[in-house]
Amino acid sequence: MVAALVAAFERNQLLLFASAISFQVFTAIVPLLLFVFGLLGFLDLREVWQGDVRPRLLGEVSPAVLEIADKTVEEAFDSHQLFWITGGALLAIWQVSGAVRAAMDALNRIYDVREGRSRTRRYVLSIALEAAVILISLVAASDVALAPLLLPEPGTILREALFVVRWGLAAALLCLAVGLIVHQAADVS
Repeated sequence: MVAALVAAFERNQLLLFASAISFQVFTAIVPLLLFVFGLLGFLDLREVWQGDVRPRLLGEVSPAVLEIADKTVEEAFDSHQLFWITGGALLAIWQVSGAVRAAMDALNRIYDVREGRSRTRRYVLSIALEAAVILISLVAASDVALAPLLLPEPGTILREALFVVRWGLAAALLCLAVGLIVHQAADVS
């Protein structure tokens, strides 16, 4: 059983596809952050960086990294907001849709099917899937991060029950995102 699994893993080059997907997602992080900071600057929400995000980074990153982050965020707040909003969003969309296209190729190999969709259809589908996955992921992250602000005081049984519910909901949403990719990405129609 394990030998067959390893052989299928190697035959389908899943490590190669996993590397491609992780590279695409990793390189989308910086433009996505620049988009967010440009949007915060455009909406004049500097206090979100200074009061919420930056204090959380203090103990997590080195002073040099925090200094670079401060300079980058201030640049995004002070100027070029439209550039960071549009350019950051477009570059992040392009990178994440590339990860979806890599997943499409990997799933085609797993299902042992040849890609029959046109290049345009593949790009449109990858961007649509990517938008859905990002939206679902943002809802899941918001559920985990923002729901505690609406919950009753700590120590109540209701709060503990809602903790389980919100994390369960977040897990279900992330499973939905993965299922969407698995169901829609391969050319097995």
